[in-house]
Order: sequence, then C-alpha cells, then structure tokens
Amino acid sequence: MIALAAAAVIVFESTTNNPALPQVVVRSAPEQGQLTLHLRAPGKLGPPIFADIRRSHGKLILTPRFNLSRGKTYRAILSIPDRPQVVADYTVPRREGLKSPEIVAIWPTTKTVPANLLKFYLHFSKPMREGREIFDQIHIVESNGKRVHSPWRRQELWSEDARRLTLWIHPGRIKQGVNLRERFGPVLMPGHSYKLVLDPSIRCADGLPLGKSHMHEFRAVSEDKQKPLPQAWTLEAPATNSREPLQIKFHEPIDRAMVERHFDLHAPNGNRIQFTAETRSGDAVSLLTPKSPWVSGNHILKVSQYFEDLAGNTRLRIFDRDLTKPSGTKGEATRYFAPVPR
Repeated sequence: MIALAAAAVIVFESTTNNPALPQVVVRSAPEQGQLTLHLRAPGKLGPPIFADIRRSHGKLILTPRFNLSRGKTYRAILSIPDRPQVVADYTVPRREGLKSPEIVAIWPTTKTVPANLLKFYLHFSKPMREGREIFDQIHIVESNGKRVHSPWRRQELWSEDARRLTLWIHPGRIKQGVNLRERFGPVLMPGHSYKLVLDPSIRCADGLPLGKSHMHEFRAVSEDKQKPLPQAWTLEAPATNSREPLQIKFHEPIDRAMVERHFDLHAPNGNRIQFTAETRSGDAVSLLTPKSPWVSGNHILKVSQYFEDLAGNTRLRIFDRDLTKPSGTKGEATRYFAPVPR
C-alpha cells in the first residue's frame, strides 16, 4: 500500500474508520504531479474515479467522492512529467453481513404511460452510490430487444437519503422541433412496448451491487397534451372523527411524487393537516390519510401551480409549449370538501 519513487510516496490512509473511503496521500508531492485513482481489473485499469483533490503542507491528497467497492483492488497513479509514474495498489477489505441493495419500487406504477412521459422514480432499499455512470447502467429496451439511444437527461437528482433517483427522460427528445428529437426521434412511441432495465452492476453506497438485473415493463400510448385541472377531479369525503383517507380520482395516472410535494390540506380553522399519500388503480387514484382524525366542517385541498402530470403538464401550460407564456391563473388551486358523519 506504499510506493516509492525519488522523494514521492503514495500512502492509502483511513481517516473515518471506513476502509472503503480512504484518502490517497502523496508525500513530498511535486507541484506538477497529477494523481488519479482507478479500479484495477485483470489486464486493464478503469477510468479515473470521481474524487476531490487538494494540496496541503506539501502533500497531494485525493479523496474519493463515494465508497470504493468492497473486495476490489484500486491503483493510485502519480504522473510526473519526464519521470516514471509512481503507483500503489489498495484492496478494499470485504465486510461481512452487508446486504445487497434492492429495487423497492418504480414510479409510475401504471403499466400504460403517455409517449411523452417525462420521468421515472427509482426507489432503492438503501443509500446508493452517486455518480453519472448510473445513466449508462439504466436502459429503455424495445420489445425487439433494441436499446433506445441515449434517453436520459444526465443530471443526478437523488433524494436526501440517496434512496430515490429521479430519472428524467431528456426533454429535448420530447419537445417538438428541438434538435435532439429531430435527430434521434422521440424516446417512446405510441403503441410500443418497452422494458426499463437496471443493470446488476448498480452499486449502493457500501459498494455492493444489485447483483441481478431488474426489469419494469410498460406500454406507451398517445401523448398527453391536456392540462391537469383540479376542478375536474372527483373528491370522495372521509368520515368525521376517523382517519379514513380523502380519496381523489384524477381520471388519469398522475405523478405520485408531485402529490407529496405540491398538495396541502387545511382544517376549518386554517391549520395545515399532516398526511401521508399513496396511489392506487394504476396511479389514477390518490389516498391522503391524515395523522389525526378529521373534524367536522369545510376543509381545503390546495394544489400548487407547479403540480405536474406524468408528461410534465401543469394547469398553467402544456410541457411542449413556450414555458415563458403560461396560460391560466397563477397561484394555488383550491378544492373544498367536508367529512361526513357516519
């Protein structure tokens, strides 16, 4: 784990009691030296891994941004102009008792989606390793086995706990008249069947892979060019003095994450009601369950103007339109309901 060449020394140091996240330290590092870290495989080296590099008190320090994979060997390389490279290898100790990550859910759950679907949500059983390579590990595959070319907007959008990835289909493949769509065509075609395929190599923060591929089958139908209008939804009121859910029928599959983010409930006294949300019937029905029993009187459901359907449409505008020219009244939409005595 230590290599010498002239005065330069490479050392792997663990500073967090986590051997999967060591610092690579070059002592007496020359100013022009460049340090990289690579996964070492039989007969070849992988590309440089994502890492932060800094200089401090004559040392060059590389810190991986994510945990290294348990049981794998990595090679640090110090490149110095007109001098031999300095190398050092490090094998990450295996850690017994850790479970591989699993796919918990994929949203939308409906098996029928509009051809202009904007995004998927992937839920994992444990915090996952971040890094843009994940976009090369998730594919949309047509029924004939052909992969759809470059479908993703390659921007990582992880939840705070790194258990949920929001996976955007590239908007340039959705919007009419945009170069990407003109060149490669839309990602999804109406009437076609697809599989969302996750590679077994996707790793969690502990460095463990899924270990097996995961497939989510769905079918694309005609594009959704309609605004989601809260006034058209059907609300079924719960019983007073109960924690029965408020049932909302959207008459189309909706984005469940948007319900959690852009819906608010208010009691007759104006206080906000805490609730949990779930969807059923292929994401076309949402159930809002309060943390405390309903009281009598008129309640308010408030829907943010930023609430989107599966195609990214809001009540102000269609996604495939000029976003600088919204149509409709800005602000929250409101619906009233009153729990019923039973």
